[in-house]
Amino acid sequence: MAITVNSVDWNGISSDEQQKIRDIIGKNFDGQTVEVGEAPLQADAGNACTTACNIAQQAAQIACNALPWPASTVCNYAAEKAGDFCRSQC
Repeated sequence: MAITVNSVDWNGISSDEQQKIRDIIGKNFDGQTVEVGEAPLQADAGNACTTACNIAQQAAQIACNALPWPASTVCNYAAEKAGDFCRSQC
């Protein structure tokens, strides 16, 4: 599954920061990648699955916050969308 981030935001950060975001999302959300585009994902509710998705999202966002701005903002957006997708699968 690919997590779509805003192209303007993505293109506003360095390739090194882009790779760090890809690594963070891939590490915390198994099998998910980051792609550039405009299509948002929707979130659904669940139970223990939702809790696991929330924890993974929070772990990713903690790692994202170690990046400088604006990369941290793009990364946090990607982590949020990955969390949304994860919860939609519950």
